[in-house]
Amino acid sequence: MANIKVSGQGLFFSAPYSTAISFVQNRESGSFTSNVLQTQWTGINLSYNSTEAAPVGGTLTSFSVRNGQGVEQFSITGANYQIQPGDDLNKSVDVFARIVAGNDNWTGTSGSELFILGVGNDSFDGGAGLDTLLIQNVSNYFSINQQKMASLSPSMHQVGL
Repeated sequence: MANIKVSGQGLFFSAPYSTAISFVQNRESGSFTSNVLQTQWTGINLSYNSTEAAPVGGTLTSFSVRNGQGVEQFSITGANYQIQPGDDLNKSVDVFARIVAGNDNWTGTSGSELFILGVGNDSFDGGAGLDTLLIQNVSNYFSINQQKMASLSPSMHQVGL
């Protein structure tokens, strides 16, 4: 079970291509820093190649992304994800969707966040603000149970089918 903290666009945060100011590659942790973002990760037996800053092998246990102003966009802790050949931790939402494919706990901030739901029995605490839950499955594959919420104003939209 992973714990995911989301701020703003969360897993959908993107930054333009930028050159590294610094990067660190260790067997248990690493980081990449540029003028527009900073990523940090921990893991077990992490391995790297000569063209990527992020690990290309090993088991990923945490991952976080901050924007150029140092504001955390998302973090994943408590993961146990075996990095697969072809995974690109620098730019693939699909990789993170596989990392959080189990029964996970999602939390937001006092702002407005964008959450993504794929599979599993996830729990969400969006905090204050106008939060959006993006669901990738057809409606008969999920249910929404309201617990500990002051209000819930669902709005369902079908897009891109």
